Amino acid sequence: MDDLLYNYHDAALESIQFHQHTLELHISLYPIVYTSQLEMKLVIETITNLITCEKWVNLLSTTYQEENENRLGARINTIFLDSTKKNQLIIAIDSIKNVKLNFTNIKEILIDN
Repeated sequence: MDDLLYNYHDAALESIQFHQHTLELHISLYPIVYTSQLEMKLVIETITNLITCEKWVNLLSTTYQEENENRLGARINTIFLDSTKKNQLIIAIDSIKNVKLNFTNIKEILIDN
């Protein structure tokens, strides 16, 4: 995969799930760019730097997760594939350190509303 299909700048990260070697991000795309208010599930499979991913997920949860709330509401600055390293995804969320995830497969799944 050379590039992602969607532009994630200014999107909202609604929820995150990390299970075994797979990370799922539920994302509401920026409504100015996607006027039909698209929602996505970005699935990053077979992550090889698990400790890095786990620490980032924990930081994200402690920074943005409100008590008794399911929604994160974290603003995404950008998500992109590193052009210099094969199968590396870089995720930048406001107010926390960027993460670089090494993976074997990535899926962008449009959620039907």
